[in-house]
Amino acid sequence: MAEGFNYICVQGDSVESIAAEHGHFWQTLWDDSHNSELKELRKDPQILFPGDSVYVPALREKEESKATDGRHTFKRKGVPSKLRLVLMENGKPRAAEKYVIELDGKLIEGTTAGDGSVEIPIPPTVKSGRLILSPGQKERIFPLNLGGLDPITELSGVQTRLRNLGFPVGEQVGGLNDETREAIEMFQDQMGLPVTGEPDAATRDKLKQQHGC
Repeated sequence: MAEGFNYICVQGDSVESIAAEHGHFWQTLWDDSHNSELKELRKDPQILFPGDSVYVPALREKEESKATDGRHTFKRKGVPSKLRLVLMENGKPRAAEKYVIELDGKLIEGTTAGDGSVEIPIPPTVKSGRLILSPGQKERIFPLNLGGLDPITELSGVQTRLRNLGFPVGEQVGGLNDETREAIEMFQDQMGLPVTGEPDAATRDKLKQQHGC
């Protein structure tokens, strides 16, 4: 009988992508008792950190009773992930703007909502793509790094959220560089927080709130 195993995360992994790669629903992994400490630590199944250990249980066989003289169709249920973006410029939503999202060579066209948001279903295993705003006109292209958001407790997680919100943080070199300090100060000033340039608890909480995760 097959046994479960511990999967060691790399950059870009999420519980959804790990589950999909091994034939599970993400809830099966997230709610498994072996992963209770990880669940308490990370809080969000979409946000893991390289080196995290996720227990993947063995697949279980399921039996269905059907008549032998008939033809039966079985459908595998699946739960797609969702990509949600909110596009802002100078603090205002980019509403009613045409876009194209490219994922694994597939193009998805649409128009942003009144609040600048975009929400589309995507396969949980997709890890990168491109967002093209105003295609065919004065288009702007943004790379999409899906599943690459580190926990807010990590400096890299702070830097990525700041960058996604439009604050330049420079190169992510593993330390608190001058550009990141300046970005934190700008964010703190806009949010009415004490301007220290340090990613303290209040700053991380507000940053997570503004970013949405």
